[in-house]
Amino acid sequence: MANPKTLANWVTYFNDNGYALFFSSDHVSDQQLQHTLFLPDSTFTAFRENLFELDLQLKAVDSGIWIIQHKQQAILNPILLKAENIKNNSRINSFTITTSQGDYFDTRTGVIILSRQQLTPGQLQINAPQYETKQQIISAADIQKKVITFQLTPEPLALSDLKVSTSLLYYDKNKMPGYVMDTSDLTQPHAFNHDPLQSARGLASHTHTGLDGRSHVRGGMLNETLIELDGMILRSPYHFKDFASMLSTINPNLVTSVSHYAGVFPARYGGRLSAVMAVESDHKDRDYNRISQIGLLDFSHTQWWSNELTDILAGVRSGGYLLKQNLISHLNIHPEYEDAYLKLSQQTSPRWQTSQHLLISRDELSVNQTNEQAKAAYHDQYVWLKWQYDNLAAHQSNWQLAYSRHHDQRQGQVMDQLSNGRLSEDILTQYLQLSWQHQWRLAPEFNLDFGITLQDAEADITSQRWVQHDPNWADILNTPQTQEQEFQSQTDGLFWSYFINLRWQISDRWVTDLGLYNEQSRWLPHQGISPRINMVFHTNPKSQWRFGLGRHQQAQRLDELLLSDANPTYQAASSADLLVIDYRRQLPNKWLFRGEAYIKKYSRTLAYYENLFSDYHLIPELYTDYKRITPTDAQSGGLELSFSGSINQSQWTLAYALAEVRDEINDTYIARSWQQRHSLKAGISHAFGSWRLTASAQYHSGWPRTELLYDQDTLTISERNTRQWPDFFQIDLQLNRQWLRPYGRWDLLIQVQNALDINNPCCTTYTRVENRFVADTKSAMPVIPNIQLSLTW
Repeated sequence: MANPKTLANWVTYFNDNGYALFFSSDHVSDQQLQHTLFLPDSTFTAFRENLFELDLQLKAVDSGIWIIQHKQQAILNPILLKAENIKNNSRINSFTITTSQGDYFDTRTGVIILSRQQLTPGQLQINAPQYETKQQIISAADIQKKVITFQLTPEPLALSDLKVSTSLLYYDKNKMPGYVMDTSDLTQPHAFNHDPLQSARGLASHTHTGLDGRSHVRGGMLNETLIELDGMILRSPYHFKDFASMLSTINPNLVTSVSHYAGVFPARYGGRLSAVMAVESDHKDRDYNRISQIGLLDFSHTQWWSNELTDILAGVRSGGYLLKQNLISHLNIHPEYEDAYLKLSQQTSPRWQTSQHLLISRDELSVNQTNEQAKAAYHDQYVWLKWQYDNLAAHQSNWQLAYSRHHDQRQGQVMDQLSNGRLSEDILTQYLQLSWQHQWRLAPEFNLDFGITLQDAEADITSQRWVQHDPNWADILNTPQTQEQEFQSQTDGLFWSYFINLRWQISDRWVTDLGLYNEQSRWLPHQGISPRINMVFHTNPKSQWRFGLGRHQQAQRLDELLLSDANPTYQAASSADLLVIDYRRQLPNKWLFRGEAYIKKYSRTLAYYENLFSDYHLIPELYTDYKRITPTDAQSGGLELSFSGSINQSQWTLAYALAEVRDEINDTYIARSWQQRHSLKAGISHAFGSWRLTASAQYHSGWPRTELLYDQDTLTISERNTRQWPDFFQIDLQLNRQWLRPYGRWDLLIQVQNALDINNPCCTTYTRVENRFVADTKSAMPVIPNIQLSLTW
């Protein structure tokens, strides 16, 4: 009947229940913290009496304040020394103290415990990473106090490290000082399977449609987001990318931080219209070197090695085997995937760092529906080498040599009452790239960044398609009854781009970026320059305004031809001008408010294809409702409001967006199929003992819809996207628990997406019964469970 918890967890438990327990790393070791105490009941008295097992004792310092110390090395009159961030009063865990006599004390637990004999009157020096050094005089009266708290001021970020862009959210597992306005947690409830690329699900600017793990950002298309891992731009890094793209190819156990840009993002990224996700990995977990994991979605192992010369990070995953009909009941799919990432880093000298990276992924997917049998295979390989030079004064340079290879294959057939067809597609692309970026601190208030990229690209594309539709059905949808196409292309050429950005710190509170980006390629018409300006103004330490205005352009890559066109050709780059105003404020209760308004006006828009009725196909182009959408222009705009904070032991987020996105076709504005006029997202996380329950909910206006209509046995089709699906509502649940053992830490994760099994109709498949068409409507999101057990050791 005993209650087992590690000493560390018992300390947390009693701290959460009104006791103030402190200890110093000089008195309590890591082994003692991980030792399991079995208490007869969860009372403070039982805890105090059973500490003798670890040769420890509790000593009262003041009313409600206790310290844990050795029985043999008890301090008779202890003084607690603590450090806090002067801006938000948050606790600083790691700091050092040097006395006037030269005695040195340090801590990693947030408190130093000294006797009155050790602490004498005089000047103390307090140091903490990323905080300004503090000198403080200690008087004889101070030594009589039982607790002394030092208020430390965070160091100002280097000009090059300031985040100036609009609509930026920075998620960092380590919650580094200096990003107080932007911190969150990568393992938030919106990130299914803790996937780093799904960490934006809770953001007001990101729109998701059903199973797809990708985002429409402020009205943009799915391919308008640039994704970068450790400085390497990745090409559609998702598993099952032609179907649902449910999971990314980036192992979440490797990831330290993700920066989400949804506004006028920095000029150095360039090349995409709507967003950037910049992912960074780390070399080593804080406490352990290995993570082994097993779950419904994947099996994985991640490990770190370090020595004086090299840091090595490696992770492998394999999964998808259980994502079959028994897990997603209304889709008969058979997926398998693997991915692996290897990173070696060396500090070869004080000024030089080098690293070598390898990322590979493989997917095999088959769909066995009644009317559709298809298979797909995707194989991606990336290799890149990086050299970084810092002269420790005014110059930093980065060189990168990279090679990537992508091989996508699809084949299958459709056989139903309305369509019969076959498809075979094989696309092989290769890229060899050299890039250089340089940062030059011209003066304390000026930074100049510039860079250039040269790339040799080649693509080998083969596509064969034949389809025949029911004559009446094709006539209703205004689609040719028979389509047959064979296309083969071998294209190669040189691509080059450059960027330049000047950062000017006008004052301590006002920083401005002026930049431009330009790219050209042999296979595309000439493309113009993309200028941008970003500025941030700190009205006070707890609030700031951001302004962004710029042009983003996006050209077709070699393998982005519209193969369903009669004569596939490369189009001129799409272009959009974006204006964003962004206000952030930290409220007195430490809640964070963000308000953003934006307008995006396209001046050129690339054509795209979509199914009018159904979107759950591996080979959608064989269905009669597969239509080419050819806008002459497009525009989007909206207002986004976000709140986040904590109440007692609960953390919560709330985001609302009022948005609109429309294509202009033949002088008429038509809503894009992923428009959500009103959307509301909320999340809350609360600890119950050793368990943590997290719930997230989202609501949005129904997506635009095209519908078949009967009028006295006469069948017609509505104007595209002029009807509307019912409003969408979904609740996701997540339950976590941790167990500390001497050999490591166990983590249990239980997730359920659409936990209430709410039917959110999104798409329709039509069949003909006698002389009438019958609709089979599907839900956007089935119930998807995930159970995962991890050992960090």
